[in-house]
Amino acid sequence: MFLIKNISNFELKFLLLMENKELEILSKISTFFLCHGFKNNTMDDLAKGLKISKKTLYKFVQNRKDLVYKCMQFVIQKEVTFVNQILALKLNAIEENFEIAKYFTFTLDQLNPSVQNDLKTYYPDAWQLWLNHQTSFVLKVVADNIERGKNEGLYKDDVKSEIIAPMYMYKTELIFNNEIFPKEKISFLDVFITYLTYHIRGLASEKGIEIYNNLNFNNLKLVHEN
Repeated sequence: MFLIKNISNFELKFLLLMENKELEILSKISTFFLCHGFKNNTMDDLAKGLKISKKTLYKFVQNRKDLVYKCMQFVIQKEVTFVNQILALKLNAIEENFEIAKYFTFTLDQLNPSVQNDLKTYYPDAWQLWLNHQTSFVLKVVADNIERGKNEGLYKDDVKSEIIAPMYMYKTELIFNNEIFPKEKISFLDVFITYLTYHIRGLASEKGIEIYNNLNFNNLKLVHEN
């Protein structure tokens, strides 16, 4: 059965934009995979959970490998859509980080610890797709945020985006390492918020710290719970 603990306003807006059955199916299966992992379920399980025939499911995908790849395409496109909506708001650099973080809080606490390893081990093409997204879109968003923060006087002048942006992006992968941060002891959400505040406080000037303190990034936990 496909269970969604929380649906963000971002997700609702995205679902309203969907116009065909394939996207609806990919949305539900992507949620299932992220919550339960990619390995321990069959095409029969997925079809039953969607309340459709396996024959209908195979109208949209060739096989399980194709399904996982298309789900990752869907997840990436959803993320790009949401982030671009936030970028269009023209917020200052720290407010932008706060708003982007709101979106991720709705998925991190549901994320199954096996997701990253499952992709790496069993679906290398889908994993490479995700890595390409990280090293292109995500890296640019982080680097642009740093440069804008410097121009706004919210980040320190001597911060080097060409060094900090890749460091931030690659260290983010550690958040989902269940050996370092066992989910039964500490949630991905707690690790993410701690890492994000560590990142911003390291960048922020005195002016930036004032904005950071007013936003109170620890409130992201309350946003998730509400």
